[in-house]
Amino acid sequence: MLENERLLYHVGQSFLPKQLTKQCFNALLIKITKIHKTFRQ
Repeated sequence: MLENERLLYHVGQSFLPKQLTKQCFNALLIKITKIHKTFRQ
């Protein structure tokens, strides 16, 4: 995992509802990561 992804993961874990499944969170993380990569280019 990249540092940004790790940071997003910890931030997400702290404020997202506990009911959110890991699969849903991972899908969200992938979308956020793709957006970050787009902005970097």
